[in-house]
Amino acid sequence: MTSVFLYTFPMNTFYLLNTIAVGGIFLVLLFGFCFFTVHLLKLAKRGYDETVRAKKSPPPTTQKGESEQEKKPEQKTPEPVYYIVEKKKKPPKSSYSEPKEFRFK
Repeated sequence: MTSVFLYTFPMNTFYLLNTIAVGGIFLVLLFGFCFFTVHLLKLAKRGYDETVRAKKSPPPTTQKGESEQEKKPEQKTPEPVYYIVEKKKKPPKSSYSEPKEFRFK
C-alpha cells in the first residue's frame, strides 16, 4: 500500500513553483513592453514636434542682390535686470505680553 502524500506533495510543490515562475516571467515581459512603449511614444512625439517646427519656420533665404553690409543690425531688446531683495529681520522682543487665556465651553 502506498501513501497518497508521497505522490501529491512533490507535484503540488512543483505546480506552485511553476506558477510563481510563470508569473515572474509575465511581470518582466509586461515591464519590458511598457518601458519600450513609453520610450517609443516619447521618440515619436519628439520627431513629430521637430517636423512641425521645421514646417512653421522655413530656413532664411538671402537674395542675391543683398550684401551682408546692407543688412541693418537687429536691435536687441535689453535683458531685464533682476535684483535680489532681502527681507528685513525684526529684532527679537526683549519683553513679551501676558499670555492670553482661552476658555473652552
